[in-house]
Amino acid sequence: MTNIINICKIHFLNVSGINRIRYSKDPKEKNKSILFLVMMVFCGVVICGVSFMYSYMMASGFEQIGRVELLPGIMMAATCLVTLFTTIYKSSGILFGFRDFDLLMSLPIKTGTIVASRVLILYGMNIAFTLLLMVPAGAVYVMKASPAAMFYPAYLILILLLPLIPIILATVVGTLVSIIASRFKGKNMASIVLMILFLAAVIVVSYNMGNFMPNFADIGQSIMDVVVRIYPMVSLFIEAIAGYNWISFLLFILISAAPFAIYVLVISKIFKKVNTALTTNKSNANYRLTELKTSSAPRALFGKEMRRFIASPLYVLNTLAGIILLVIAAVALQFMDVETLAQLTEMPQLSSIISVAAPLFVSFTVSITATTTCSISLEGKQLWILKSIPVDTRSIFKSKMAVNLSIFLPAVLVGCTLIAFGLKLDPVSIVFLYLIPIAFTLFTTILGLLCNLSYPNFNWTNEAAVIKQGQSVVVTMLVGIFSVILTGVILLAVPLNKVLLMTLVTLLLAGAIVLLYRRLMTKGVQQFESFD
Repeated sequence: MTNIINICKIHFLNVSGINRIRYSKDPKEKNKSILFLVMMVFCGVVICGVSFMYSYMMASGFEQIGRVELLPGIMMAATCLVTLFTTIYKSSGILFGFRDFDLLMSLPIKTGTIVASRVLILYGMNIAFTLLLMVPAGAVYVMKASPAAMFYPAYLILILLLPLIPIILATVVGTLVSIIASRFKGKNMASIVLMILFLAAVIVVSYNMGNFMPNFADIGQSIMDVVVRIYPMVSLFIEAIAGYNWISFLLFILISAAPFAIYVLVISKIFKKVNTALTTNKSNANYRLTELKTSSAPRALFGKEMRRFIASPLYVLNTLAGIILLVIAAVALQFMDVETLAQLTEMPQLSSIISVAAPLFVSFTVSITATTTCSISLEGKQLWILKSIPVDTRSIFKSKMAVNLSIFLPAVLVGCTLIAFGLKLDPVSIVFLYLIPIAFTLFTTILGLLCNLSYPNFNWTNEAAVIKQGQSVVVTMLVGIFSVILTGVILLAVPLNKVLLMTLVTLLLAGAIVLLYRRLMTKGVQQFESFD
């Protein structure tokens, strides 16, 4: 047990930046880590606030039909759904294919201990989000229902167990994908294709599920019937905390904890085999010496960056999440008109703001991720190789930005073209449908690289630490989302002509891009060259 705690503790200290705060001798480094922690606390407070607000709105609707107990059930289902989706591709890089696999396996520690620690790291990442959603929902339920004293310990125990089943399901999917992909020569590409197909299927299913739940207050029981059919554990959860049913309470614990323990044991048996398959490479036996091909420095750098991108399924999936959403939405719009879309989104006024909403939606999908947010950190301990080659630092930056642009710009062009046809926009709206998302793509690309230069991490032990949990990734995502929201507020709230407003917004984004690019090519170059 001590070894499990120690492994989890080391991972937490490295990811959170606490070690840098405690031991770094560079004041700037400490201040950056402190600022990041403050930002994460602020995000946690915001999530709690949003959870409380939505829980209160739903509880008020359920109160009208005398079914306030539906609130914790709905929130529990939503929490499990998010846990399932986010953990599916998180398991690769944390449970399998992590960088310090050889180091951990060389230690005098049982394989079961290592497996338990890696699964607990996944649990720790998900329980934090679970508490941020379920604690405010529980507070609202207490305000509306005034439950008995036994509700409090039962609720706390059960929400601590909520992530277990979704983690098991997610890691099973991740394991199967990893095992199947490991049998192919191009295992990384096979893994990427399988996970993209699964993620696309999840988005489509989630979208269709939304059609069954248009109004909480009017069809509360129908909602619960749908949720219970999909995930029967919701029924046990409600019976345990709202009906004070001890049998349901014990069954929930048993059904959550027992499979979790069994799964850890099973993974312990195949842990070495799967990780060995993922960390080894196959080569052709019929290798032949052929003519050596050469290319220019920019093309060689671009090829290197693109190969690094494709070599990591986690890197690809984390970057393409927004693009997949854009493509699915753009294709779906070919089969519905604006009125149908307004009904599905419960926004009757959508037709009047569609020329603004469309570019904002596309801008959101390209602003939540970028390959540049971790492209510097992913160099890791091999950074010295990149710095030692006789190439200007600016060329290195351009190659890293070129990868992101070569992925996002074609997706934006295709997505915007489909959306323009589907929504039958006027010519002026079509122009801004392209301009604003393209501007946001350039903005996020440069911003991601600047943030990674300000918040580098070259001592990571698994890719997830920089691809999903890196400070630069979080900062870029928050700034990108805030920028899109601010743009939406300007376009929708300022009482001026929309064409004039969209022109001003485009010019402001262009100005921001120029300023960021100049900073990247001056201050950014100095930061990169100062790295050891």
